[in-house]
Amino acid sequence: MSPSTSHSKSIESVSSSSSSSLTTRQPPLSFSRRFRGPILTSVVVMTATVSAIVYSHYAQTRDKAIMRAGVERDRERLKQLRNRAKQEQEQ
Repeated sequence: MSPSTSHSKSIESVSSSSSSSLTTRQPPLSFSRRFRGPILTSVVVMTATVSAIVYSHYAQTRDKAIMRAGVERDRERLKQLRNRAKQEQEQ
């Protein structure tokens, strides 16, 4: 038997065994079932991230408005104190 003949027989046996294993294999899971976990995890993580960013933005905006109102109240209070001091000096 020549080396090329034995090689072709081994290829045929491998191809026949691989074709028989293909028929007994279960079909692959559908895309939606296979990737449901990772997709769900990604959606949850992205939702949490976006929610945190939105909350942080509105919290900072609210805090800034509260601080600005406090500064305005302080300016008004200082203005009144200066006016009282001037009135006391004039008297």
